[in-house]
Amino acid sequence: MRQHARTYLVGSCLVLLGLAAATGAGQSPDPKAYHEQQRAFSARMEATGLAQPFKGITADGTVVPGLFAPVGIVIVFGGPILGPLVALVLVIKTVVTLCARLPPEQRRREHAETARWLLWAALLLGVPASATYAWLSGVSLFCF
Repeated sequence: MRQHARTYLVGSCLVLLGLAAATGAGQSPDPKAYHEQQRAFSARMEATGLAQPFKGITADGTVVPGLFAPVGIVIVFGGPILGPLVALVLVIKTVVTLCARLPPEQRRREHAETARWLLWAALLLGVPASATYAWLSGVSLFCF
């Protein structure tokens, strides 16, 4: 049975492809009908989704004004300033580690720890700072 498994697999795939070709499952839809169907679907989703105003995520349904204002100020001004400072501190730490007379094992551990800190600093500080700069420059974050 094992030696014929490949033959059965290929045969069943050919039968399924033949059935799909015979029923016309691979044909593309009519473009006009497709666009009309998409317009109807979009209108239906807008009617149901935009029926109530967007409030965001709330605990009891009431909007708390200015809730994220301090966080936004810290991200807008702190990210671009703090990111390069953290990177500079980590580069200085790497140079000090290279100049220190440490055993090879401890030097490797120090470099691994510095690389881990650089990665997290890039993710936590660099990405928000870049997004903030793009937003302040007038670039849409949803431009894809």
